Amino acid sequence: MPELKWNETDFIECLEVTPKEEDDVSYFFKVIRNGLCLTLNLFQYDSVVYFDLYREGNDDPLFSFGLFVRGAIEYKKEKDREYLLFQNALPVPSSFTYYDYEEDIRSTEDLSYRLDLVLSVNPDIKINFERYRT
Repeated sequence: MPELKWNETDFIECLEVTPKEEDDVSYFFKVIRNGLCLTLNLFQYDSVVYFDLYREGNDDPLFSFGLFVRGAIEYKKEKDREYLLFQNALPVPSSFTYYDYEEDIRSTEDLSYRLDLVLSVNPDIKINFERYRT
């Protein structure tokens, strides 16, 4: 299985937080903005990032999902915004295994489109999916 292509320094720069790291296997980021709390738990050897969005001070997530990233995660900085771009991603349940799928979700050969996720946290937390024809 290919390892996730990402850069820890890019995440730190964009999210403005340092991660909690577990044995070079997973990285946990927590971002708080305007009453919302976003957590990202990145598993680089599985190419999966789990997202949870909470109201600050509440333990029940408003929104929770996983993202299997078949492409790379890149940091983009433009004139008026900065964001992380999760390329060629597949949304998955908050807890899943590759065995949950009959087809090989790591393969991108038979897809007629590509789904990217755009994450920005300044000034507010924003999560957008973008779809592209291949």
